[in-house]
Amino acid sequence: MSFKIKKSRKILLSILTAGISSGASASYLWDCVQIDGDWRCNANPNFTEATTPEAIRSPVIDSAASEQNIQQPSGRAISVEKVTAPPVAVKQVAQETATTTTEATSANRTAEQPVEISASDSQAYSKNNRTTEVKITNETPQPTPEPTKAVQTAEPARPEDSSAELDWVNFAPIDAKDLVCKGRYVEPSIWNGVLAQTDTQQAPLYIDADQSSSELGGITTLRGNIVMRQPGRQIESEYGEFDSQNEQAILRTNVRYREPGFLVTSNALSADLRTDTAITNEARYVLHDQHLRGEALAMTRYADQRIESQQSYATFCEPGNDDWGIRSQTMSLYPAEGYGEAWHTRFEVAGVPVFYLPYFYFPLDDTRRTGFLYPSFSSNSTNGLDLAIPYYFNIAPNVDDTLTARIIENRGLMLENEFRYLNRFSMNQLNASYLNSDNLTSEDRWLVNLEHQGNPAPRWTTNVDFTRVSDNNYFDDLTPVNLQVPTATDLNQRASVSYAGSTYTASALVNDYQTIDGGTSPYTRIPQLTLKGYQSLSGFQLGYQVQYSDFQHDSLVDGKRVHLRPSVSYDLNRPWGYIKPEAGVWSSSYELSNGTSPSRIAGFGSLDSGLIFERQGELGTQTLEPRIKLLSVDGDGTDTLLPDQTFFDSGALGFSYTNLFDNFGYAGNDQIAKTQQATVGLQSRIFSLSGREVFHAGIAQAHYLNSSHDPRPGDASGTANQSTLAITAAWRPTETLQIHHDSRMDETDASLLTQNYRLFYYPDSSRMLYTSLRIDEADPANVSRQIDIAGRWPLTNAWSVIGRVTEDLKADENLETRIGAEYQSCCWKVRLTAQRAVIDSSTDFTRENSFYLQFVLRGLGSLGQSEGRQFLEDLTGFNEDKNENF
Repeated sequence: MSFKIKKSRKILLSILTAGISSGASASYLWDCVQIDGDWRCNANPNFTEATTPEAIRSPVIDSAASEQNIQQPSGRAISVEKVTAPPVAVKQVAQETATTTTEATSANRTAEQPVEISASDSQAYSKNNRTTEVKITNETPQPTPEPTKAVQTAEPARPEDSSAELDWVNFAPIDAKDLVCKGRYVEPSIWNGVLAQTDTQQAPLYIDADQSSSELGGITTLRGNIVMRQPGRQIESEYGEFDSQNEQAILRTNVRYREPGFLVTSNALSADLRTDTAITNEARYVLHDQHLRGEALAMTRYADQRIESQQSYATFCEPGNDDWGIRSQTMSLYPAEGYGEAWHTRFEVAGVPVFYLPYFYFPLDDTRRTGFLYPSFSSNSTNGLDLAIPYYFNIAPNVDDTLTARIIENRGLMLENEFRYLNRFSMNQLNASYLNSDNLTSEDRWLVNLEHQGNPAPRWTTNVDFTRVSDNNYFDDLTPVNLQVPTATDLNQRASVSYAGSTYTASALVNDYQTIDGGTSPYTRIPQLTLKGYQSLSGFQLGYQVQYSDFQHDSLVDGKRVHLRPSVSYDLNRPWGYIKPEAGVWSSSYELSNGTSPSRIAGFGSLDSGLIFERQGELGTQTLEPRIKLLSVDGDGTDTLLPDQTFFDSGALGFSYTNLFDNFGYAGNDQIAKTQQATVGLQSRIFSLSGREVFHAGIAQAHYLNSSHDPRPGDASGTANQSTLAITAAWRPTETLQIHHDSRMDETDASLLTQNYRLFYYPDSSRMLYTSLRIDEADPANVSRQIDIAGRWPLTNAWSVIGRVTEDLKADENLETRIGAEYQSCCWKVRLTAQRAVIDSSTDFTRENSFYLQFVLRGLGSLGQSEGRQFLEDLTGFNEDKNENF
């Protein structure tokens, strides 16, 4: 039940000195487990301080190895710290003092038929229950190669890249056609059988070689196609020396050292098989799962998977591509913990250093750790440059905090903070921001937001949604950078608790608002208590709703309301159709602050019925579904119960196909529309042979049976004999293309009073087109025509564009224009977006220009702001940050 850090915050960039590196690891002092659904945290006794750059700890061959003439690979000297292995029992062989030289002499011996050396002419090693087995597969002696010398330079050698050597596999041309990355790292499937991961301290060690020569109790020299196998480890080379007493090996020439998810190649390697430690010079390595490769002049791999290197280079780019990389004097990688550290680091772009950091902390995966996140920046004509630098605190697996310092050029220093807390029964988030004495307004600016969702007990739920800002222009001037805060003209300040029984729900609510558009605030509800449910009895549904509300307002008449709504219904469904009768009572009673106590009781009854006809064709199934609903609602006319034609929480329903069939004509419990009507509808649907709905269309109209009725959807005047026609249609020719249409048609001349068209094309995650046209001519004095066009489309594998244009066709004014371009390779992306949008259309169309720049580095995350692309997620629901995964 731990949080996952947001993808946009994946990068932990610590611009610190090495002396304060322990702060970036403070979260690992916690050892937390979940017991009985709750978190228990204690200090971790296995915590070790981060390795400092001055001393890289590397176990070395001890004095016993020196006596046996075992030498470390030649090359740059490594500062080391001796590691003492525990004493072990050594089984002595019968010929302990004898010296035997074994060579391949049998003429019948072939490479295809390996021969195992017997105990009479070779040594059988056993130590800690580990067996060493030597096989000879070639009788031709091979000369001993000279040890390879390390290049004495300040930086690792840069041999010509070979994709195959680093387990890079290119895709087939047809599969790679539309991909930026033409391949991926794939390690061989060898981790089974002998190489299956087990306890290496109790596992046998097998050695294969073309030739071997050994001394009893001494050194075994191996030549040609050497393969050392042990559970979870495999080493290959052309020449090697093995000390069985100390379980140490020196390997030279074409060395390949493998562990699951890790490969290193070099010309010299020293391995201590007892401590599971390997030291290499001039190494090249790959971490397959992290898509990370690197080079180092000297490198040590420890038993805990830790990698420490000197004069190293690392990149998340594919072999042969060094578009960007990290070059450092010393580097430590912790794949198990999911992070890396580097000291005296230069960031290089195409081999050219671009900036320097004394200490750099970076992630290898999504593991959360304390440290700086990548900064973001934007610019507009009002604020100037806006630079945000966040710092992430990984307090515990279920608690974290992000503090962001925003330097706004024309306003001053602003602090934003996001605190998250998760436990077994709730998820909580507290957002806050503060700007002291805004340079443009000379006022303090602030924001507070609290989000809570909880299940404190079975069937119980709790919710809190509270937002408040210092002034009405806060979101226009200071859109939060890292805070996820809902924005609206009426900011919610709401808290509720509810209980869900088997046939009923009970809830309590308090709800206030802050209105920031200068209009009249809605009524507050302090409190509102609701009980609603149903009971089944012989096929009948007995429903009920009881609600008590206390409405308050600073400037309007307020009061208390009690609402009751009992009902009974019967639902009869068959494959060919349905029929549903319903009857009930609607009642609202008030005690108002003006001293009056109005009330209204209205009975209602309805009979909803429909038929379903199907026709099977060669290409699919078509339905024809007529529907008629008879509705009768009593009432006292069009007058509202509240003064000045106001409502506490109600409003007339908008016009739509569905709302023509609504019982009450209003949302909320302050008003009910008196009517006697018959609503007639007809719709048809077409299904493909696979069952997917391809097309549907419907038309509906309400016919009023008497002239005395209240305003209803489709008849705002309440005087017509029938409503306007509601038309709806949707066409889905493919899974990726959808076309929707909704309109309101005048029943007298068939003219379209309102029209709404939407087209959505979404073939894959990189392509999207959206078009919306809205026309409202129902009121000739207030005609509205708007068009909205947006999209994202790749021009090539590397280049893609995004854009959005919103136009007011009636006023002939552009409301928003946004255009951006993205370039991506296999290991980085850059996104640039420019926006020109109207910020005040009340008197004149005042516009503001904004620019957004974002870099995305594979394996590290994003640098910059993504607000310029937020509209894509708003329109489609698709999270653009997902593309950062490459």
